[in-house]
Amino acid sequence: ALSLSFAAVVLVLFIGNILLGLYCALVILCIVVAVLGIMVMMGWKLGILEAIILVMVPGLSVDYCAHLAEGYRASIHPSRRSRVRDMLTTVAVSVLSGAV
Repeated sequence: ALSLSFAAVVLVLFIGNILLGLYCALVILCIVVAVLGIMVMMGWKLGILEAIILVMVPGLSVDYCAHLAEGYRASIHPSRRSRVRDMLTTVAVSVLSGAV
């Protein structure tokens, strides 16, 4: 909870938009919960590898979410749909390449 609240504050400051920063924090929370749920469903016990994964997941989530939110915020288009389309064509390609 402490790290997520710290990430939310940093995201709000980095992105410059409170709503986008909070959306990113919510997305990060959902990703971490999903990874934890998958680990439990697969029957993994908490070991060294799992601990490393649980440390890396929020960091990678912040990186991808922050870049997508910044691309959305920096778009010059007036409508939300146009901004999403612009963000997907400019930023999402780089984020997806980094994920692979």
